[in-house]
Amino acid sequence: MFTASNHLSSYTDCLAWNFTQKEIYTVKEVFTQHLLNQTVTWESIIAFVQAGY
Repeated sequence: MFTASNHLSSYTDCLAWNFTQKEIYTVKEVFTQHLLNQTVTWESIIAFVQAGY
């Protein structure tokens, strides 16, 4: 998800349009801390993420 792809846009590629590399790293770390090895049932195709520091 957070790795560049030659064929399809990765999540990182999409974030790179509006986020710095440091911000992308922060998003990756938060997702990893909270979602690693977790099963997540999505109820919609839209996710709103808000972060502050």
